[in-house]
Amino acid sequence: MKGRLALALAVVAGCSDPAPPAVADAGDTDVATRDSGVIDAPAVDLPPADAGPQRIAGRRCAAPAVWATPIADYIAVGERVAPRGRFLRGVQDLAVFDGRLFLGYGDANINLGRETPIELRAFTDEGAPSATAEFRTDEEQVEQYRALDGELWVAGVDATEDAWLGNVYRRAGAAWSKLRAVQNGVHVHDVAWWRGALWAVGSGGTPDEWNAGNIYGHLWRSADRGASFTIAARHHNMGAGDARWVRILPLTDAMLLFGYRSDASGRSTIVNARFDGTSAAPLDASDPLRASFIVETLPLPGGGGFARGAVNGGSGLIHRGYRVDAGGRATAIEALAGRAILDRAALAETGEVLVLSADADEWGAERPVWSLRLDATSDLAAFSEVARWEESDAVRAVAYWRGRVYLGRDDGAVLRCALE
Repeated sequence: MKGRLALALAVVAGCSDPAPPAVADAGDTDVATRDSGVIDAPAVDLPPADAGPQRIAGRRCAAPAVWATPIADYIAVGERVAPRGRFLRGVQDLAVFDGRLFLGYGDANINLGRETPIELRAFTDEGAPSATAEFRTDEEQVEQYRALDGELWVAGVDATEDAWLGNVYRRAGAAWSKLRAVQNGVHVHDVAWWRGALWAVGSGGTPDEWNAGNIYGHLWRSADRGASFTIAARHHNMGAGDARWVRILPLTDAMLLFGYRSDASGRSTIVNARFDGTSAAPLDASDPLRASFIVETLPLPGGGGFARGAVNGGSGLIHRGYRVDAGGRATAIEALAGRAILDRAALAETGEVLVLSADADEWGAERPVWSLRLDATSDLAAFSEVARWEESDAVRAVAYWRGRVYLGRDDGAVLRCALE
């Protein structure tokens, strides 16, 4: 069932940038809502950006070198079974949690999780370039980790089990658990913590709805840390094609939801909405995020965040990054104009954000040589260059762990460099 879906739009953090929908009029959404019953949670006081360990800005990193090849077993299976040998073979996400460096990989486009287990793997020793498998998922792909309220979470983007019930994965203490509780969930793309509850977005419907061609983008809420979920809001595919919300950005007073719906011909409309705790409504016509296909978000201290994705640049789709304040007002990051933004990582130790980008900003462009740059910023306005180098394969993931920068490359290698 799930493998037949057009996942090129929805697997949004893989080794190659997804093709954004062919945009019709953005914003006309028929959003149905249910009472969410959310409660207020106290604000968290965070240290100032200049407190704690040595900051990254102003330091330099030599050209990164290959440090580990942690998914060689998975790549070997893909080369054997993938049509024409084409599959997502890279390290797609890197995340630091509990003193470990976690990595994401897999391919939900061609359902490689049915051929080889997709595991939650982590490095535990910077001196030993081997990753330990902590948990075996029932997913085709692990595309993103989220650290939420002291725990590590993974949204089950495409379960290998066929049912109208989605998964989330939770690491509490040192133990992982699979929570198969997302009602109507066929794909679960993102999770967030907001107002004392866990939230998730994705796609699905009841069996009767699904079999009749009625598919809905969903926002789910869990008041018991993933043991059960209720539907907080959803939007319809209009009776043909697909409908999804694929990313969340929690803010102080609302959550931004990013997704799309498509018709039978494949023509799609971006459906980006603002959820206030009770109902979801389309973003204002003047909001620059209204017509942006968002593939990545990052909540930041103070209630704001970062978002990146694709926007119509006139002659074609281009990359765009946005700084979003606590009230939801988005501003394009001019310092990154003309660049393809590939990943970002928040450094809790210093309050900075590392931003990985490439020269030229055409969306989905392949390059014989990738001219890459890594910058550090404290405000998403002023950027300090940390490294500049070239690769024959794209680099899609970045993290800072135990004093070094780590990067995930499209060929499955993890690179690293030391800061001077």
